[in-house]
Amino acid sequence: MQNITSPKGKAVYPQVNEPNYKFDQGGMYSIKLHLTEDDFKVFEGQVKDYVEAQYQAECAKTGKKLKRANSSPIRITDEGDFEIYAKQAAKKETVKGPMTFSIALYDSQAKPMNEKIGSGSTCKIAVKPWTWYNPSLGFGYTLQLSAVQVIELKEYSSGGSSMFGVEDGGFVSESLETAFTKEEDSDFAPSF
Repeated sequence: MQNITSPKGKAVYPQVNEPNYKFDQGGMYSIKLHLTEDDFKVFEGQVKDYVEAQYQAECAKTGKKLKRANSSPIRITDEGDFEIYAKQAAKKETVKGPMTFSIALYDSQAKPMNEKIGSGSTCKIAVKPWTWYNPSLGFGYTLQLSAVQVIELKEYSSGGSSMFGVEDGGFVSESLETAFTKEEDSDFAPSF
């Protein structure tokens, strides 16, 4: 199956610049994309056709009707958001050795980009449905993330000053800029 491109939506907790290692030793890229209801239904229809064909093929292969997995990467959240969840392992062990993956990032003009993508960015994603069957879990699928196009960027911020206001009379740190200036004035300044 070729990539399916989503409509524009709002990115939620995108981990597309660097993988997240919290729950996976090899790292995992991921993004949640919230769409309008109409766009959600169009995208869901595109994926459902492919997944249904794969389900029928798996049933024919096993000779019985298979139960379906409880989870789906195309879902309505408890808050009522129409969400697509796509992911891609950063590293996989294969018979031929380890394989590493990255996510292609593009700007609105389809040119490669490096900026850190934050929540609230307006994006499109390119995904490939990947079906699986497990006797205890049933038949299911995931959406493998291939690429992200950023239409409107909300650059990632780790918080900092946007979370706190100024407190008069408190501790004031030397900025890195000030520290480097002092180093350069000393006899031990590094040479680059």
